[in-house]
Amino acid sequence: MNRISVVVPVYNTAAYLRACLDSILAQSHPPFELILVDDGSTDGSAEICDAYARQHPACIRVIHQENRGPSAARNRGLELCTGDYLSFIDSDDYIDPEMYAYLLALAGEYGADMAVTEMWVEKTDGQRYCRVSGEIRCCWTAREALVELNSYRYLHVSFCTALIDRRRMAELRFREGQICEDYALLYRLIAVCERVAYSSRPLYHYVQRPNSISRSQCISLAPMEISNAQVRFFRKFYPEIAYAAETDCAFAHMGIYTAYARSGQKCPAEFLRKLQKVAWKYLPVVLRNGRIPFVKKLQAAAFCFSPAIYGYIVSKTEHR
Repeated sequence: MNRISVVVPVYNTAAYLRACLDSILAQSHPPFELILVDDGSTDGSAEICDAYARQHPACIRVIHQENRGPSAARNRGLELCTGDYLSFIDSDDYIDPEMYAYLLALAGEYGADMAVTEMWVEKTDGQRYCRVSGEIRCCWTAREALVELNSYRYLHVSFCTALIDRRRMAELRFREGQICEDYALLYRLIAVCERVAYSSRPLYHYVQRPNSISRSQCISLAPMEISNAQVRFFRKFYPEIAYAAETDCAFAHMGIYTAYARSGQKCPAEFLRKLQKVAWKYLPVVLRNGRIPFVKKLQAAAFCFSPAIYGYIVSKTEHR
């Protein structure tokens, strides 16, 4: 039987942690080892981790460390895991009981190094949606998957929906202190895979919480640095598909202005001009890119020609 190592970084999620751990332990293909990395929690999460470890000593290992952020917690778990496959789960989310069995079967069917499923995006009021409708199953080469990653159709920029051949992570680590750590590393992981399998079946439950890092009122500028780094990476190793990274770079810069608009904050005029400069630079690439939805092309044109109108529209819409 294929052994699965699950790494869960934990920081002050006591209200949700039990549901997360129960969903992992209830898998029809249970984890070989479940590594909980308590990143200096102060709300009782550490005690919950220890209690679960006492109840399941054969598979749960708890690591306590000073608060160093999710990347450091993931790296610590990665250093310790010994399974054939690796999974990262956020401690305030949960998964369907068949997720690992399904992803193992998907990886086996296509001979893939990484198998990816879709997610339910859930709100605290009980509403939820999945961005892909219908049943889609496919497999891509690394080059094809890198294009898909930047095409806003199927692949999420998230490690949490993936089951990964652990050998593919041997030389990779999350950058400590990095915001948007998945965004910064996922394309590098895909690049060392031979095949990536995908299914549109939503088996991961991402619960949007107002106080989460990803939904903070603080506007992160990390996407600027990361998207530019991805462009350099593609131009060096995959020049024939550099357009995909350039497209993403345009939308990453637009996304920062979108965050300002949706949070009700005013983007400084000089900084807006800087964002627009990048968007204008790559607008021809975006418009020629046949892999992205037409509505995304309209979005890019609107931002370049009239950021005020663009900002008003996105402030009235919800991100999906």
